[in-house]
Amino acid sequence: MRARVGDAAGRAAVRRPARPCPSGRAGPDRRRRARVADPASGGGPVTLLLLAAAVLTQAIGITATRAADGLRKPGWVVVALVGIGASVALMSRALAHGLPFATGYGIWSGAGVACAALSGAVLFGDRLARGQTAGLVLVVAGVMTVYSGGS
Repeated sequence: MRARVGDAAGRAAVRRPARPCPSGRAGPDRRRRARVADPASGGGPVTLLLLAAAVLTQAIGITATRAADGLRKPGWVVVALVGIGASVALMSRALAHGLPFATGYGIWSGAGVACAALSGAVLFGDRLARGQTAGLVLVVAGVMTVYSGGS
């Protein structure tokens, strides 16, 4: 132990040695760092599965939001909250596994828009005009372009 002379009260303060981390991995001056995959790799198959699950749960949550009929059907409200919450959690995990943010968010939001429009048309009888259908085709093409890396 080393003594430090002259603290605020004029007494010598004793400096205690730093305790090592219980796991033994990090010393007193090193902080634990988050695991990050190589962004250029896209994270691999687990990342793509997480992203697909995020899109699927987002589609379920969005569809349940429409089925909730303005909060008049509490069961659907719960399904919507769970679906959208799970989607955010899964997207967060995909990003933590190395999915580049711009790519992941572009695919997640674009696929969500397409799923919302399709579920509205198929399940709720929403009509899509030609311009809206063309826009959805462009959204899907954009998502595919973002996923392929623009090549």
